[in-house]
Amino acid sequence: MSGAQSIALGAVLGVARGIASAFAGYQVRTHLVKDLKVPDLVIALLEDAGTIDGGFFVVSRFQLRDEGEACARKLMETGPM
Repeated sequence: MSGAQSIALGAVLGVARGIASAFAGYQVRTHLVKDLKVPDLVIALLEDAGTIDGGFFVVSRFQLRDEGEACARKLMETGPM
């Protein structure tokens, strides 16, 4: 039962953070367009490039190295201790 509560709480917090981030991102983007006097498309493209770059960075941190990969394979074959 407590596992289901953790999942539900995580989902609620994730949704709340997503909504808050969307509003904050909109405010930042609007102010950048006005302050820098550039088209919204320029800021949008920079925002997308940063998001894609950040995603690649995060994913690259989770790649297993040679030793870790062998250990992970062995663990998957034998199961946890």
